[in-house]
Amino acid sequence: MTDLCSTTQKNLANGLCQRGHQLTIYNGDVAGTHQGNPWIHQPLTQSRIKGFHALSLANSAKKYITKITNGIAIVDWTLASKLSTSLSRQNITWIVMDRSPPADSGIFSMLQWPIWKKAWHLVLKDKAQSGFTVSSTHSRFVADKVGVSNDNITALEAGVNLELFHPKTKAKQFTLLYHGRLDKNRGILLLPLLINKLIKTGINAKLLLIGEGDAFSELQKIAKGRNDLDVLSSIPQSQLVEHLAKAHVGLLPMPESGVWTLASPLKRSEYAASGLAILGIDHSGHRFEGGEVEWMKLVSQEQFLTEGANWLKMLANDNSKLEQLKLQARQYAEENMSWSHSIDALEKVLNSVSR
Repeated sequence: MTDLCSTTQKNLANGLCQRGHQLTIYNGDVAGTHQGNPWIHQPLTQSRIKGFHALSLANSAKKYITKITNGIAIVDWTLASKLSTSLSRQNITWIVMDRSPPADSGIFSMLQWPIWKKAWHLVLKDKAQSGFTVSSTHSRFVADKVGVSNDNITALEAGVNLELFHPKTKAKQFTLLYHGRLDKNRGILLLPLLINKLIKTGINAKLLLIGEGDAFSELQKIAKGRNDLDVLSSIPQSQLVEHLAKAHVGLLPMPESGVWTLASPLKRSEYAASGLAILGIDHSGHRFEGGEVEWMKLVSQEQFLTEGANWLKMLANDNSKLEQLKLQARQYAEENMSWSHSIDALEKVLNSVSR
């Protein structure tokens, strides 16, 4: 809960507490790091060795489950199969939380998929009351793969804090931005090629990448000595908000493969609330349920560089159009992307299983 990747958890937690629910969060954060929040925090012991994170957390959590006498537990899918028996012994009603199926590549993905399926099989067998996903596409994926009824799956889509993220006067230099994991399997290495192509058309543009991941070092090397490409490691949310508010276009390069087609990317909501136009790869994880919007351009992966650069050039040469799209994006966020929508859905499920 101490980095930008926990934005969803923080907002859902705050929402529940604001509505009068008592919440305790059990995770591997160091004691004291949750001070000032409205929930109780119980630190768990977590191994630093990749591949043993979930096992160590589950073993630590079992010590505390025996002390729980009432309430509802929301359990991350990585821990579900390991904690199911302990939760049943305590007669604790519990729900699976699936914020993303396995996203690692290689051996870790092969090891994680059976654990993911076991978690949802526990919903299928009524060991867990229900499960949460991040999008309707994600829910359909679970139903198809495991056979869980749609009645037992609720999508909690990524929202945005509309008071925190909002537009400001945009930078003079046409600025593209991506923030999140800088991992190669997210299509990140396409973005320097995109800015190169745009600059060759004569546009005074800049690309800002914010985050950490296995492509970070390579991106830093590409950016060395350039004034049109900046690569920053993870920064406090207060700084991120400022960068977003001044940028013109947010980027969604995640490919049409694996978990990205099931996602409801948090950055998409934050881009919109900050008044950014959006350029991304065209697939279900990036599209809005309500259909196309003028301020978001989605193109095929094969045409991302050519069609994307052409669209960006058009925007860079039309300030009135940029201003129009900024207002449209913000309005859409205000009408559709408040965290209240997901908190309503979460609370509805909690109330239904507590009866």
